[in-house]
Amino acid sequence: MQPVKRQKYILNLANVLRKEWRVKELADRLFVSELTIRRDLGKLVEKGDVIRTLGGCIARGEGSIGTVFNNEYQRNLELKTAIGREAAKLLKSDNTMLMGDGSTVLQFAAHLGGINNLKIYTNNIAAIQQLDKSGDKRLFILGGEYDYEYNMMLLKGSLTDRVLETLKFDSIFIGTDAIDSKGQCLSRHEELARTNQIILRRGTKKVLLADHTKVGAPGNVIYGCLSDFDLWVTTEGIDREKMEIYRQQTEIMEIPPSQSFLES
Repeated sequence: MQPVKRQKYILNLANVLRKEWRVKELADRLFVSELTIRRDLGKLVEKGDVIRTLGGCIARGEGSIGTVFNNEYQRNLELKTAIGREAAKLLKSDNTMLMGDGSTVLQFAAHLGGINNLKIYTNNIAAIQQLDKSGDKRLFILGGEYDYEYNMMLLKGSLTDRVLETLKFDSIFIGTDAIDSKGQCLSRHEELARTNQIILRRGTKKVLLADHTKVGAPGNVIYGCLSDFDLWVTTEGIDREKMEIYRQQTEIMEIPPSQSFLES
């Protein structure tokens, strides 16, 4: 991985998971030497992006994202990063888009640099600090109830839903908690499922961002199915028989392991 991309990844971790990141921990995660990590931290400190500690670094600013979201964010991070990077390539300039909730959407947000004249709507508060600052972007936050369980992750509820009903988007990018054997998309929360149902009615092009581990994962509230989406961006690893069923419902982009973010 190139130094700039590696430093961006370290900053990504520091901003979303507000804790002290140790040099050895980062070196093990990125498969580089501790000396390389110290050089990276030196560059990030020079730019004012992180604060150096005795054993590593912490992000600048205050606040943290709740434990529930910390756990979800760290799970299969490499897969989510690969999906986010490839999905961002689908987006063109002069687009009005919506980013939904979910940790995979955060990685999509982090790869939107250089795309001009974007009008972005989201209820995903955690995505705000992930948005690449390059390019011409306007950001609109959908109002709603603050979710204390997830802390900084999202806004939800009837207020969010009423605002969504008044809007129309060129494209939407959302995630899912689970996909069952029939291709139904499920959430673990009734409120979020209702919001996603509305989102699916408001977009011209609808893209699902979900890695292969979402197939068969826990979820009990159906908000849609694969046929509601124009495209599903996922990672390789889905059973071939299930994949045949899924391909009858929507176009699927499978990202091979060779496109892992560590090799980009």
